[in-house]
Amino acid sequence: MPSVTTPVLTLTESGNNVTCAVEYTITFSPIEQFLAANGLQVSRLVQLFGASDPPDSQLLFTVVSDLLQVPVSGSLSMPQKHEVTVSRSVLDEDPSLINWSWTHEEPTLTGGTVWVTDYFGSADYIKAKVRVDYQGFGPSSSILDSVFSVLGGPDFTVVHR
Repeated sequence: MPSVTTPVLTLTESGNNVTCAVEYTITFSPIEQFLAANGLQVSRLVQLFGASDPPDSQLLFTVVSDLLQVPVSGSLSMPQKHEVTVSRSVLDEDPSLINWSWTHEEPTLTGGTVWVTDYFGSADYIKAKVRVDYQGFGPSSSILDSVFSVLGGPDFTVVHR
């Protein structure tokens, strides 16, 4: 089975959207390279899950699901990066009963003022899961999870400059 390095999930908020980037490396053995040259197909599935209690209980969305072109010569390692932008609400894996924000002006130490937004609500804990399978050989998966990433959370402040 190909090995998969631990995926790295990066979440970047911009307004009401979040860009989700998943990076990992798949490494094949020389025998898998030989089999790929003779028709072996490999599929990959990258999904994001809510990582709150109970873990992995809520599939948020699928980032990629396709057949992978295995290199038949050269390098045995294939760095992978998938990036998708979704609405922030798609990643709300545990909707809070109290979730609100308040924008107001606050004084600075230098005598000026800045606008700040205080957010109150529950954080979302998101985890990427990468699965690599041989096609046509029965169950034979390599499955790896990323460390969870936190999006939002109680009592955090954004300063508008």
